[in-house]
Amino acid sequence: MSELTLVDTSAWTRFFRKKPDSPATADEVERLLVENSACYTQPVFLELVVGTGGSQGVKELESDFSALQLLKAGESEWQRALQIAAALRRKGLRVDIVDLVVAATATINKVRLLHHDKHFRQIASVSDLREYSYLSGK
Repeated sequence: MSELTLVDTSAWTRFFRKKPDSPATADEVERLLVENSACYTQPVFLELVVGTGGSQGVKELESDFSALQLLKAGESEWQRALQIAAALRRKGLRVDIVDLVVAATATINKVRLLHHDKHFRQIASVSDLREYSYLSGK
């Protein structure tokens, strides 16, 4: 098994699309799943559930994610997210709260983060987040 990787919502959505706009991201999610190296956290699951729009989609997601390791976003992750947010603000940057919690969860659990969202690069510039993506310009 390779290193555990937290998969962000932005990468999952590329994986679940029939015609992904980033095939490399979709392929990487598939590789992580095959190697049993993908994990998730509650904020990511919540974003995916909101995107399904129905109870059938929620049941499918619950089934799909039941085999994956869950990294819980608890009090220490929220505190770390606050620290990251403050560091970003000092640089004049703001990012989504969910992205902050996801990044904090990855850093506290010492796992990589696969994403397709420029905000994680900004977060990595002020934290010890180990992120990677297939966005252009990296």
